[in-house]
Amino acid sequence: MISPLSNAEAKYTLFADDTTISVKADTLHQATHLLHEVETVAKHWFAANKLVLNEEKTERIVFSLRDCGAINGELTNIRFLGVTIDPTLKWNVHIDNISTRLTKAIYLLRSLSNCVSQTVLKTSYHAVFHSIMTYGILVWGHSTHVSRLFNLQRKAIRAMAGLGFREDCRKAFKNYNILTLPSHYIFANLMYIKEHEQLYKVHGEVHSYDTRQRNMLTTTYHRLKRCQDGPGYLSAKLFNALPIEIRNLEYSKFKSAVKTFLTINCFYSLDEYFNYKF
Repeated sequence: MISPLSNAEAKYTLFADDTTISVKADTLHQATHLLHEVETVAKHWFAANKLVLNEEKTERIVFSLRDCGAINGELTNIRFLGVTIDPTLKWNVHIDNISTRLTKAIYLLRSLSNCVSQTVLKTSYHAVFHSIMTYGILVWGHSTHVSRLFNLQRKAIRAMAGLGFREDCRKAFKNYNILTLPSHYIFANLMYIKEHEQLYKVHGEVHSYDTRQRNMLTTTYHRLKRCQDGPGYLSAKLFNALPIEIRNLEYSKFKSAVKTFLTINCFYSLDEYFNYKF
């Protein structure tokens, strides 16, 4: 094998046999030109190493906060590792796809509720509903469209518990020991921080002032509100809301304590979590 791909203007992300190339530019024209150069380098590298680029499976997408068009008029949405990605990262297309699958799963759970035990029913829920609903939630869980999925989750829980269409199901969530969708998103963010805590600094490492926030993680400055939805910013904010004795727990105890806390409190929104009196 020849030395790996290298280009100062491109970022290469490898996962199994998938290779993703990312470039950044100020205009669509610049991005198109730069991407063409990087693709040429990649094709030469593949050829030199007796590999072939599958053109039919190669897709291109432009990420932008405004509609700047598509490269060569190609797809505006792509499916990557089971997640449908749209150019503005609003995640409405991905949530549409999940909603269709979850609606079918609710019908199955309702049918099973009358003929299997509660243990089997809960196992079925995790297999056909929860696993689909939460897949990749760390990247799309902040979307404004996510409330549709939470509505479907409550329908699923009501079907399992034999509750009416409008009956409150918080107690059922607790009885089944199942995290609500907002709670699962919070859990994913908190575990992300715990797994990457070494990448963050606390305020006490940045300045010498003895402030109340000296033990809290610093957050990266983002000029735009849209950019604060990613795990790099929101995860730290959610983590800082925890008492220091929980933040300082070692990984396995932290995971257990956080999951128990989120299950018991059954949060229906991020605001409920931030407003909780620890």
